[in-house]
Amino acid sequence: MTSRQTQIQEDTHFRILRILQENPDLTQRELADKLGMSVGGLNYCL
Repeated sequence: MTSRQTQIQEDTHFRILRILQENPDLTQRELADKLGMSVGGLNYCL
């Protein structure tokens, strides 16, 4: 069984990939805004 934190990280990574698939020209700042996270947090995920 995966931990709650691991599940959240996997969900976030999936959301990032899904948004980039639909909008490949987004900047990191725009992507972070869409995800409701900081640019630093997004960089960590990427």
